[in-house]
Amino acid sequence: MRGGGNGKHSESRMKTPPSSQLLGQLFETVAALERRGDAVGAETVYREILQHQPRNFFALHGLGVLASEAGRPDDAIGWLGRAIRINPQAAPAHCNLGLALDRLGQHERALQSFNRALALQPGLAEAHNGRGLVLGALGRMDEALASFDRAIAAAPSFADAHSNRGNTLEGLGRSDAAIVSHDRAVALNPEHAQVHFNRGVTLASLQRLAEAIASYDTAIALRHDFAEAHSNRAHALLALEQFEAALASCDAALAIDRRHAKALHNRGLALQELGRPEEAVASLEQAQALNPALEFLAGDLMQNRLLACDWPDFARHREALLAAVRRGEKVTSPFTVLALTDDPDVQLHAARIYVAAKCPAVGTRPPVRLRLPGERLRIAYISADFRPHPVSDLMVEVFEQHDREHFEIIGLALGAPSDSAIRHRVAAAMDRFEDVGALSDTAIATMSREWGIDIAVDLGGHTSQSRPGIFARWAAPLQVSYVGYIGTMGAEYIDYLIADKATVPATDFPHFTERLVHLPLFQANPRQRAATAATPTRAEMGLPEDAFVFCCFNSSFKITPEQFDLWMRILHQVETGVLWLQAANAGVQVHLSAAAAARGIDPARLVFAPRADYAAYLARYRLADLFLDTHPYNAGATASDALWSGLPVLTRRGASFAGRMATSLLTSLGLPELIAETSADYEALALRLAADPAALAELRTRLSCGRPSARLYDVAAFTRSLEQGFAAMQARAEAGLPPEPITIDPA
Repeated sequence: MRGGGNGKHSESRMKTPPSSQLLGQLFETVAALERRGDAVGAETVYREILQHQPRNFFALHGLGVLASEAGRPDDAIGWLGRAIRINPQAAPAHCNLGLALDRLGQHERALQSFNRALALQPGLAEAHNGRGLVLGALGRMDEALASFDRAIAAAPSFADAHSNRGNTLEGLGRSDAAIVSHDRAVALNPEHAQVHFNRGVTLASLQRLAEAIASYDTAIALRHDFAEAHSNRAHALLALEQFEAALASCDAALAIDRRHAKALHNRGLALQELGRPEEAVASLEQAQALNPALEFLAGDLMQNRLLACDWPDFARHREALLAAVRRGEKVTSPFTVLALTDDPDVQLHAARIYVAAKCPAVGTRPPVRLRLPGERLRIAYISADFRPHPVSDLMVEVFEQHDREHFEIIGLALGAPSDSAIRHRVAAAMDRFEDVGALSDTAIATMSREWGIDIAVDLGGHTSQSRPGIFARWAAPLQVSYVGYIGTMGAEYIDYLIADKATVPATDFPHFTERLVHLPLFQANPRQRAATAATPTRAEMGLPEDAFVFCCFNSSFKITPEQFDLWMRILHQVETGVLWLQAANAGVQVHLSAAAAARGIDPARLVFAPRADYAAYLARYRLADLFLDTHPYNAGATASDALWSGLPVLTRRGASFAGRMATSLLTSLGLPELIAETSADYEALALRLAADPAALAELRTRLSCGRPSARLYDVAAFTRSLEQGFAAMQARAEAGLPPEPITIDPA
């Protein structure tokens, strides 16, 4: 994360040498004070000089420089303006005035000052350096780079110019070249904290995170009050999934500067990953109060409010966030939007904004590989979720079922390694499996191309720990989004999205930047799941024996106040009903219990299940009577688990991909009667089923008896259809044809 304000660049101010003929003793004193770094003493002496000579250029200029260095640019401009009126030919004064104006954000005026300095003294390296800073702030990056090159030509050992050149190269997407400039700056001035910090920023952008942290550590050792370095260190630790350490770094930054908005933002993200969303909300609210314009902060705050089911003034916050998305503002990740609206246009807009800001395309598409006759098609699945996670639970059997005669399957694992059973099973199912989380996006994309990957499949999209930057750098000639992110990526470098006709009908194609591949089913649903655990008793789960148990084990992130209102209306009318939910974090139970009481429902009728391993979690479904899905973000893997366990799932068909996942599953099982079109239909159907044990029992029987033969659980058939989709994509590419929608009909 790049530091804001003046933490971004290295600056160098010029001072005019004192005249030995003017108040000699005072000049000697001020020179000694400045050598010792005693700015207060130096300012006192300069003011004393002005008492003797009010128009003394040297004193006025010196006070301007001191004010600028003390973070008082308004004062600096006043002193420097007076100095320039006395000696308008003094190039250093114009240069320092430019720096002060730049600090105030007056970039055009600053540029004029630097140009004047250079007109007076063309070889003034500090003016070229300052001019580069201003041009960079104005977005004129190529011109900025040229200015830094001129500064270095004038003063080859000018460390600040090398460091700022590195910042500019990074801004131009040339991080590998940038690190060369930063290394040179460090070699020239190893005691300069800012150059180590700037080097760390670029290393972090290259995903060389351990090296970035080492650079930040050096910067902190050289400058103990460097809050920005502590904050950036936290950001790198977040990427390494070292969340406790990241939290500690944020706290170190805030101990120095309790109003450091970026440190508060990073602290909120660390607390979110640690499963403490209530505390995250508090940090993120503080960050928002300090800097409401901080990019993507509002969405992170909304996501944590959803995770904690903390809904004060929810409707206003949601509408403000979505309105900002419609205006094109950088306020939220696309993932958060899926839970706020099922308007596919807003989802598309949010994705495009995020991609443009975070992971724009770099380079050009590689050519299609010329395969030898009979050579296998190489498919790379890239994911941070090769660990205990729904993506691996759904996909591992697909990896195992792939036709190895025609397909070579590679797994590229992002994120921290996991020593879990599912990780080992995924790895064993691949022809080649590599941990690449420590590599940069560029290195991973380059490696993928060098291996001759034909189709790269992103199983993460815009979810936590995903790396769309790999695909932005073209990991393969064809790139596909599937299952991890249920929406459009908003990225032109993703060619295809795999879905089905129930989740993304052809009428919705304009809401997607990808071309749709329609399989018979959008999601693999394994028939063989975790080893069966013993069914717990209702008493063991805190459930009343004679209750009608509605359940929803979806993430708390998917529960909106409107959805909860609907559930509470159902409980009002089903006197024996209880609602069984996941206790995902401490805040969920507190906030939902209070929300139930506010709606006239005894909080004791909400039962919260603690976390459990996958087998125990599946066994719990046998105790429930009806699964109540969420809207606008449906259950996907969770609905699959409930249906596999024999539990009927009631859903509402939404208007977006994320709002139609359960609809797809129920349609495949021949249970359209469990799909409601409106909230009123959903409520009525829940009440009817709760009052009709025979109808509910018949649904359970159909689910349980149909499971052995249901097409939904035929992973082998699903894998064949997926392979047909891959083959059709590749055939078009080899024929020189652009991506187009593909439909694979059931065999």
